[in-house]
Amino acid sequence: MCGMCGLWGTVADWSIPGTRSGRAAVAAQPVALRMAQARFLSGIAAYGGVTVRDWMHASWIVENRSGASLIVEGMPQLWDAIGTLMPSGIDPLSPSFIAFMEAKHGGAT
Repeated sequence: MCGMCGLWGTVADWSIPGTRSGRAAVAAQPVALRMAQARFLSGIAAYGGVTVRDWMHASWIVENRSGASLIVEGMPQLWDAIGTLMPSGIDPLSPSFIAFMEAKHGGAT
């Protein structure tokens, strides 16, 4: 998707609290919540050298270390983009991923 497409609207998604439809759903989401989601998602994606950041409170920019990037709208597309830019993917049950997350967050809880 080109950068302009992200401006015209977005798909209602389960990850947006109080989801209604289209652009109204994004407008209803508090900016602080969106920024917290971006930090959390980027922290997970960092495992594979991928970053996730918010773009215009309507889309996500997913980028890898080589500079390749994708602009996506919702969570399903975001996870697909992470998989595209990080071919090894993220296995949440792998010992290396668990160790990465524990080190990032101060150990097991």
